[in-house]
Amino acid sequence: MSENKNHSELYKKMLRSHGPSYLSLMSIVQGVAFGFLAYQVHEHSGNYGPVAWILTINTFLLIIFTWNEYIIGITIFKWIPNLIDASIPFLLSASEIGLVATIKEKYQYWYFAFAIFCLVAFFAFYNATLYT
Repeated sequence: MSENKNHSELYKKMLRSHGPSYLSLMSIVQGVAFGFLAYQVHEHSGNYGPVAWILTINTFLLIIFTWNEYIIGITIFKWIPNLIDASIPFLLSASEIGLVATIKEKYQYWYFAFAIFCLVAFFAFYNATLYT
């Protein structure tokens, strides 16, 4: 009986710590993606045409929307993260960094990076719905 109580208490502690720790992780990786975007704009904005500026604004909004979606998800869903859950913020950030890196290239590369981002985002959303 005591062992079940210990497991129950541990489970409750893990659930309480999940939200703040996962949101902190998302904030850090989204900050890295935003920092890279700011660096790219600072370094290359003189060479940007209208398409590059549109892609920059879209990428900036994707970073904000991704972070906001995780605030909503963490508030609504309660789960204990596993290794896949821990890797998703890094995959999202890497795909966002790919978006940023392709802004100054041909815009078709940005669309390819966007498709990769969408695939990762779909996987992240699907993974989150497993806990509802």
